[in-house]
Amino acid sequence: MWIELVARLGLRGTKSPIASVYLDAKTVGNEADLLGAYHILSMDQQYDAYVVTHFLPQLPPILNFPVAHPYLAVSQKIRAAGVTGNIGEAIAALIARRVIQLNIADIAHIQPASGKKKSPDYMMYAGPKLPGPLWKIWPAAISTWPDWWPVESKARDTKWSVAAAVKSGFKQLAAYWHAVSFPDPDAVGFGAVASFAYAHRTKKSAKVTRQLMLSIFLPRDQFAIRGQIASMEMEAFAAGAIQNRVLRGAMYGC
Repeated sequence: MWIELVARLGLRGTKSPIASVYLDAKTVGNEADLLGAYHILSMDQQYDAYVVTHFLPQLPPILNFPVAHPYLAVSQKIRAAGVTGNIGEAIAALIARRVIQLNIADIAHIQPASGKKKSPDYMMYAGPKLPGPLWKIWPAAISTWPDWWPVESKARDTKWSVAAAVKSGFKQLAAYWHAVSFPDPDAVGFGAVASFAYAHRTKKSAKVTRQLMLSIFLPRDQFAIRGQIASMEMEAFAAGAIQNRVLRGAMYGC
């Protein structure tokens, strides 16, 4: 089935259709096999892989990943506690490859190099392809941006639960910005959240509708964001990102 992809600037900017993405079971399954972080199989196969053999496949190698970075590229799939997260990851990767035109080696799953700081799902080598199809919502004042972008994915049943999940994704991006503010200060404020509402129903209709949205985060005042980061520990900065008026005021569409 074809699903319209809408781009939005920040948390509440104007939405603009940018593409249609074909999502059937085989397409999403293939993408999850290729780029999903979790190793998901039928239950008997999962038990064998998780418990008996401990076999977890390798992820595709990543080229040009930043060195001396607070996050590392994940090299091997991990055991899954749930399934909807893997659907979200697969769809984020599909958007990156089919709409933004990234290659497999441009899409890295990441984890903290040390500690337990929050982490978005991906870093994507998207800079050279941007603004690309996002030109409709891209501010004219943004003329430079990083090569590697943090990207979080969210899959929920309704548009309302997706809206809450995107805010959670914003907090994960905030943690990333805090972590990179010293080694890569020019990357602060840039990121994206790909979201998928897969079973939305309204009170007036039992018909299921689906929505794909790519929320793009861009800094209006990077100096102000860095000032907030310098004044707070990472945990407090990330946890309070939605309530932080200075942070949101320094971002486009927030």
